[in-house]
Amino acid sequence: MAYKNFIHKDRLAADRISSSSTLSGGLGSISRAGRRVVPQLPPSGLANYPFSDINISFDTVGAYSGTGVSVSELLARNERTLASTMVNPYDAIIVEEVCELKLLVSWPGYPPLDKCCPKVSLYSSGKPITRLRLAVAVAKAISSFVENVRCIPVDPACQQISLSAAGGVRLEQLFLVGLNNPIGDAIQVEIHLALASS
Repeated sequence: MAYKNFIHKDRLAADRISSSSTLSGGLGSISRAGRRVVPQLPPSGLANYPFSDINISFDTVGAYSGTGVSVSELLARNERTLASTMVNPYDAIIVEEVCELKLLVSWPGYPPLDKCCPKVSLYSSGKPITRLRLAVAVAKAISSFVENVRCIPVDPACQQISLSAAGGVRLEQLFLVGLNNPIGDAIQVEIHLALASS
């Protein structure tokens, strides 16, 4: 809240007053406020299986845990830049006895699109994939899914978070938070949607 001096006239116009403070470091706050978790449907035929304990998280440096990483940033930035903004980018991701993962992406109001669920190899040149490279591969899968469902009519009950090309959710609003493993080599993607400010 800005200080208001009622005795002396304001010397700065409101549009010239900074919203940052010495405590914030001049950066906009990174928080989960104004976000919505995009519910993921369990894979068909696997709904009765318990989730395993494999969880892979993606976080931004300086943000609260569970905030995630911007999908559009993962698609647009180079590896060095991404590494400087991501928590533990070079951690090796090792899943016992699994060489590749099938990504499962869904969106409320749209049918599941199995053809848009690519497999991601966990090894490159005999070495385990890093958290950063896995995040980029998942961001590409999310982008592919969004492009493939844009032309499909959305269920009217989910119109507010439609992925349609005209006025729908944009990739810039999506954050990759994590992956969890319901069973076998199937990996569900945890996505948060930053709600558009009105």
